[in-house]
Amino acid sequence: MVTARVLCALGLLPVIPVFGQARNYNITFGPSNWLNFYNEVLTTIPCTYQITARNATMSEPDGALCMIVDENGIHNANFDLVQGGAAATLGWPAELASILILPKPEAPLRYFVFVNTTETTKQAGYVEVDMSANLGTGAVIGGPTWYMSNCTGKLAATPDSNGADYWLVQHADGTDEFHSFRLTTSGLLPTPVISTAGPMLGVTGSNAPYSSDYYGSMRFSVGGNQMLMGFDVAPDTMASALYWFDATTGSVSLRTSALRDRSRYIDPF
Repeated sequence: MVTARVLCALGLLPVIPVFGQARNYNITFGPSNWLNFYNEVLTTIPCTYQITARNATMSEPDGALCMIVDENGIHNANFDLVQGGAAATLGWPAELASILILPKPEAPLRYFVFVNTTETTKQAGYVEVDMSANLGTGAVIGGPTWYMSNCTGKLAATPDSNGADYWLVQHADGTDEFHSFRLTTSGLLPTPVISTAGPMLGVTGSNAPYSSDYYGSMRFSVGGNQMLMGFDVAPDTMASALYWFDATTGSVSLRTSALRDRSRYIDPF
């Protein structure tokens, strides 16, 4: 694969290992900040591209930047749009609630890009990208496929216990339902494992940009057997719930929850 690499300047910060440490060596956050953690040493990279607020990155197995996805579309390491990767071409709205990238099992250089839309449409969808296409500049080769409706912006993933596949977890809006989808060599299996594990989230209106029931983060532990989720309990008060996750069956069960006063504890996730 031919992938452009960019010159950088050096710094220092620890790396968080998830899905294989090198896959997370690059982190971008708006509007033009780019951090690289190669060999667990921070590199601060000048970035002229204006990255949108919602974005995700994926690195190659050796840690080199592979792709960046934001609300403008899917980009290669040069920040150029891959073929078919413009947001307008993909039918993405102007704003997204969440973005996540997963490697396709047993398919080097192919990736699935997952997006959740905002509270106005509450949809979850994906596209498949081949980063070896067009001499390494990349192309969308499948999708977009909208596979879930009435979902929140909560989106998380962890490896399957079989060591090859992944579990992608969504939360349905206005319910206590977790929907776990398995990503395999055949793609995303359409029928989820549904678990009911409190609390019951409120129904999100068409304009609720500060709702933790919709936008409160959902994250897996590094080991993948626990998951943390933020949610609303009252105006200006949010809570966090901790869950057990079964990486063999995809089921979710409540472990505990704790209140956090948002006025004193901002964005704990």
